[in-house]
Amino acid sequence: HGYIHKQKYFEKNQAMPVNVVLGSDPLDWFAASCPVPAGISEFDFAGGLRGNPTKVIRSDITGLPYPADAEIVLEGEIGPHELRDEGPFGEWPGYYASPKSLEPFIRVKRILHRNNPIVSCANPARPPHTLTLLRAITRSAHVWEELKKSGVPEIRGVWSHEPGPRQFTVVAIKQRYPGHVKQAGMIASQCFSG
Repeated sequence: HGYIHKQKYFEKNQAMPVNVVLGSDPLDWFAASCPVPAGISEFDFAGGLRGNPTKVIRSDITGLPYPADAEIVLEGEIGPHELRDEGPFGEWPGYYASPKSLEPFIRVKRILHRNNPIVSCANPARPPHTLTLLRAITRSAHVWEELKKSGVPEIRGVWSHEPGPRQFTVVAIKQRYPGHVKQAGMIASQCFSG
């Protein structure tokens, strides 16, 4: 949803405030990588999974919350007309995906950190690996839930393939009527899975 927020600020010719958290409870990271619907806070989602509310601190620089147990927090803003060269980067399939391009950047106003911070990371390696497995599980569950809400009967399983869930999602059903497979496939193709 970050792109949508950025566009709202940029359409008003305003800088968008941002907090970047490096190192926090792995459940916070997990919640942030899940396809949580718009309007639902990832902090609330993480707290629900944890069974306790996520403790947050509201930044006096950006006005945005960040986890109280964060190891490092970068506070700043992204300006609507400030662009710098970025890339090319190696992407998830193991190749350079796009050429160098002009992109917005964060103007850091303050860095908060603990003494001797511990920072875990999401390794940008070629899949499959732990990060892609976690995402595959949550994306598969999301597509399955959307199929159920859409009224598709007899779903036996859903799997969003680790190396490319946007490109390859498998839906297993027990076919009950003509067009059932097509219905499941068409609905699954419209579900956000990546």
